[in-house]
Amino acid sequence: MKDSQQPELPASFHARAEVLADTLNGESDRGCAIIGAEITSDRLESLLRAFFRSDSQSRKQIDPLFKGFGPVSTFSARIQLAYVMYLIPRVIRDRLEMIRKIRNHFAHSPTPAKFTDAQCRDTLHILATGKFRVTETAEVVSNGGRKNRGAVFNGRFYFICAVAQTATIIELLESLLLKHGDIREIVLHSEKTGAFEYDKDAS
Repeated sequence: MKDSQQPELPASFHARAEVLADTLNGESDRGCAIIGAEITSDRLESLLRAFFRSDSQSRKQIDPLFKGFGPVSTFSARIQLAYVMYLIPRVIRDRLEMIRKIRNHFAHSPTPAKFTDAQCRDTLHILATGKFRVTETAEVVSNGGRKNRGAVFNGRFYFICAVAQTATIIELLESLLLKHGDIREIVLHSEKTGAFEYDKDAS
């Protein structure tokens, strides 16, 4: 699947992505970057937990994995584990890595960071190549009141779109995992075609 392709989502998941995009629009640049990354990291944790054993005894062993210095307590470790376990397709892994990279810039910059910083620019241009769907309100706010987002490149806009859609795709994958128990074929199909095969009631 080419990086520019985006898997199709059920209508209800599009609506959830729009709500998330609107929420991030209300944050400062730093808040948007850090909270957006935290949301996707939390969604990955939920996806991984859905794959693991769910009985009460097992949960006592699983919980420490995600806390403190546990092996999957970091965003990076969750991305890697979800990918090698066939829980997310390659394009989602790549986008998560870009979201993580931007988050790290905002979290560790010695001066106030912005989406226009050189350290973010190349990554944001890559994120801008996909098909993003947000509400018209989110689009207008992100572009300073302009509906034509093509007129001026707005890195913040594309970051918000990437977070909203990526987090929602992970949520969809979790719902499919809970329904089918194994989503390896769904993930591999997505990598080949750029779309998900899902049941209508998955949304």
